[in-house]
Amino acid sequence: MKLTDYISRELIDPNLEISDKTDCLRRMVDMMGRQNAISDTRVGLEKILDREKMMSTGIGEGLAIPHAKTDVMKQSRVAFARVVKGLDFDALDGKPVHLVFLLIGPPDSASLHVKILAGIARLLRDPQVRERFMQADTPESVLRLLREEEKKRP
Repeated sequence: MKLTDYISRELIDPNLEISDKTDCLRRMVDMMGRQNAISDTRVGLEKILDREKMMSTGIGEGLAIPHAKTDVMKQSRVAFARVVKGLDFDALDGKPVHLVFLLIGPPDSASLHVKILAGIARLLRDPQVRERFMQADTPESVLRLLREEEKKRP
C-alpha cells in the first residue's frame, strides 16, 4: 500500500490558514469535493465530525488523522494540510496540531482504511519526517517527501 496512490497534488494544502478544527476539516473535505473524490461534501464532513465527537483524532506530536467511511465515497482518498500556526485539535497530548492527514473511504473499505491509517502513523512517528513535512511548503514538495519515504519503507 502506497499513500501516494490515494493522494494527489490537488488534495494538498501546505499553507492552510483556518480559524478552528471544524473549519480545517470543512476545507479539507471541500478539497475532495473540488476533485470529485466525494459526491456530497456535507455528508462527508458530517461523518468526519461525528467521528471526532467520539474521540479526537489528534494523536499527538502535532499530528491529526481524521477519518471516516461513508457511501458518498467511491474509493478511499487522502487529503493533507499543514497548519503552520498550529491548531487546537483536542489532541491527546494537548499540543497544537500542525499536520493533518484526512482519510475518507467507502463503507466496504475497512481493511484498506486501517492499512492507510497505519501507514500514515508509521510514516510520521519519526520526528525527522514530521519536521520535513513542516518544511514542505508546496504540494510538490509534500508529494516528493511522500515518495522518498515510500522508497525507504517498502
